[in-house]
Amino acid sequence: MARFVNAPLGKLRGALGDAMFRKKNGKFLVGIKPDDFTPGEDIDSVNRRLRFSLTAKFSKAVNQNPNLKKIWDVCTPDTMSPFNGVLKENYHRITFDNVTDDALVTPETDAFNVIKDTITATSTQLQVKLQIIGTNNLIDPITEVEIQMAAVIFHKSAVDADLHTAFNFQSFKSPSIALSLIAPLTFTIDLIDSETRTWEWYTTHKPFFAFYTLDADGKVVHHSTTIIE
Repeated sequence: MARFVNAPLGKLRGALGDAMFRKKNGKFLVGIKPDDFTPGEDIDSVNRRLRFSLTAKFSKAVNQNPNLKKIWDVCTPDTMSPFNGVLKENYHRITFDNVTDDALVTPETDAFNVIKDTITATSTQLQVKLQIIGTNNLIDPITEVEIQMAAVIFHKSAVDADLHTAFNFQSFKSPSIALSLIAPLTFTIDLIDSETRTWEWYTTHKPFFAFYTLDADGKVVHHSTTIIE
């Protein structure tokens, strides 16, 4: 049986998936639920499982971007994977049926601020125009020469519930562009056929965006706060 250190997901009790949570001697423990275990079917138990599942899917979408995964790895304790780091930070920001506007694509720790000018999100293109980032931050334009945008899109309300899942996520990254701290920046991601079809399966879309600087070798240096449309 494994043990949670500092209970990273809060004071969970009961079952989530194949995991069984309980408290013993002031410690939160997790093990594999027995074969004869019957999960609770009351509304609170069902919603807890749905919330955990949706948070895990959001975490998976974030970690699909290797650069975001590296950012979370740096900001997450050594005892925790980047996936669990995203899950822990977002569990209280996600409900059983929605990813709230407070969800984080990047950690808040050591993040520089960005301010959107305009955001356009359609089934064929994502475009974000940022206001001037400014020089009053930790970014060193001598070594941080490029910047890239990451996007995680949350989809819900399937057009055909018989064909498609209730929720879906897409993860994208823009081409990197030259970094400027004294001029507005524009990032564009064009969606290809299969990506467009996935978008069109749903009627409600919530895009989350974040940015990170890159050195001459393409390695991540600093990351921004998360912004939404």
